[in-house]
Amino acid sequence: MNIVITPNKLDVSAQLHASLQQATSTKEIQPDHTQIIFNFRNSSYYQTKAGYHPVEISISREDARDDWRLLYISDLAYFGHPYPELDIEIDFNFQAGIFYMVGLTRQPINHPMVQDFYKTWESNFLAYLSSGVFDDITVNSW
Repeated sequence: MNIVITPNKLDVSAQLHASLQQATSTKEIQPDHTQIIFNFRNSSYYQTKAGYHPVEISISREDARDDWRLLYISDLAYFGHPYPELDIEIDFNFQAGIFYMVGLTRQPINHPMVQDFYKTWESNFLAYLSSGVFDDITVNSW
């Protein structure tokens, strides 16, 4: 299966496209499936330990071809006391055109600050991915 992500409001790199493509290489995506969710996790990250945050990326099929669009990229972390729960810390919501980060006011995804931050976030994510810190990568489709 060939994943081609249509242009969007952030400059998503060819390397991220290739990484998503590679993640699907071990999973058979049915031709009638229209959504894929990628989960990248480090098994040592837990509510009582520091570590690499889980990342979830969702894409949906534009049409019968292999043209896909990003729905969201979410970086998760544990919040709360005394019983922390995994929740969204950073969210690039392409569908709504909104960027969210804990402690900040929501911003349009095409805001220059968001675009700069996304480049840094993506660079870090790809570096972590290539160094193998995500030891649990799952791909689900429907």
